[in-house]
Amino acid sequence: MTQGRKFSARFSNDASRYGYLTWSAAQSFIYNEKVREQRYFDSLYRLIDETKRHCQPIRPECCVDRPQPDQKYAHLVDFEEMPWLREVPSMIYGIGAYRFCQASRRMLSGLAGRPKVHPIKESDRVLQLTRKYFAIEPHTRKGWFVLQFGSKQKPGGSILFKAHREFLMPAMVFVKLSARGLSVSFCYEDPKDLECFPETEEEISARLMQYTKDELQKKTIGVDRGVARPVQSSHREAPYGLTKKQLQKIASRERHRKRLQRRLAKAKKGSNNRRKVKRRLGRTYQYQRNVLEDFAHQTSHALVSLEDTWLIVLEALKIDNMVKRPAPEYDEETGRPLKNGASAHAGLAESILKSGWGKVRTYLRYKALKAGKLVLEVDPKNTSRRCPVCGLIDPKNRPSQAVFHCVRCGFEDNADHAAAINIRDRGIDMLLSGLYKPKTRKKLLRTKKAKPSSVKLGPDRADVMPVELTAPDKTEVLSACRR
Repeated sequence: MTQGRKFSARFSNDASRYGYLTWSAAQSFIYNEKVREQRYFDSLYRLIDETKRHCQPIRPECCVDRPQPDQKYAHLVDFEEMPWLREVPSMIYGIGAYRFCQASRRMLSGLAGRPKVHPIKESDRVLQLTRKYFAIEPHTRKGWFVLQFGSKQKPGGSILFKAHREFLMPAMVFVKLSARGLSVSFCYEDPKDLECFPETEEEISARLMQYTKDELQKKTIGVDRGVARPVQSSHREAPYGLTKKQLQKIASRERHRKRLQRRLAKAKKGSNNRRKVKRRLGRTYQYQRNVLEDFAHQTSHALVSLEDTWLIVLEALKIDNMVKRPAPEYDEETGRPLKNGASAHAGLAESILKSGWGKVRTYLRYKALKAGKLVLEVDPKNTSRRCPVCGLIDPKNRPSQAVFHCVRCGFEDNADHAAAINIRDRGIDMLLSGLYKPKTRKKLLRTKKAKPSSVKLGPDRADVMPVELTAPDKTEVLSACRR
């Protein structure tokens, strides 16, 4: 199974910072030029199609076919206009074209939207490096490593990062610079996982279907996600959520952010003061992001690590629709806009995004699959109104947000805990009835054995490098872009 690692880093000196900014700018430049080129051909094709639809004549030299996304970039590089591109190896240009082709394939497969032009100046930077242009070596300080990037002819620089977890030498690394700081991330195949054959979701569900409902109730937990209680499981009454100190710090960062936003509105556009305020404003989001990331990892790990738990059931929440801005409403007679609850919905959407529902679900799915456990998603309808004892569904069962009181049998409990029990039972019924079917995920990337490299960049060098098929009839791997 693929293992991912992400470590915080810093530049070893100013020359390394300059080299990183130059290399990342060149890579982003090729990506943006490929996007603009594809947009030009798309607009030309639409113009030709519109002309044909109106039965108007078209000159033969204008009849061109829309080209497929490729990884060609040589015609985009002009050293006379941009001499700073000479400081960057041609392979880095090819990676920019590879990223564009990868994004285009995701769009055609329905995995992502249309590739966009990413601003280079005063924005986040991402540098993708292949194994020929980087090496990871241990530092003199314990737990620290040095990422050397560059070549003999065109050296780049060095980056220091502290590894809080063990890792193996990857085939490709990503170095990102944002308002949150510098980070190094990569993934690799764990050789221990290659020796075993982990169960798939189909195999796990088939194994669990052999048990009875009473047996599965002892091995299943339901998870209810809400605003007051971000994560509430059925196996205990105490919820999972952020601490009081964390919430106070987040509120303090929000007040500081509003002050900076007022200063940014008064600053002159293009001035250094505005640039500094904008950079400080971006750093105000760092603490909240880190807290939500840590909360999602800690909560998902705690749920997956429960003993005698085989099945975890969640609600199939459509988070994108829940945080979507409501449509405007107008008076039919006067045409004036009416109140549509946009302000109240904005507060609810902000609370939902601060709860980390999506990250908890994402981390829970892959961690459970690695541990040989199954995660189901059921319909959330009436889970907070149904009595888990007698099964009565009545809005009066929930007199307030936190209280559940059945009007028939008198069962009392916390509303979120009762909903978690209903989610657990609904997931068991869904599994035993055979209605559960694992979701088919669209795949784009393919792996191919890379040729052994004669350059020794470090111990335990990975032999597998991710590449992409750019066309069904021919293979254009990233190494084909080298000059």
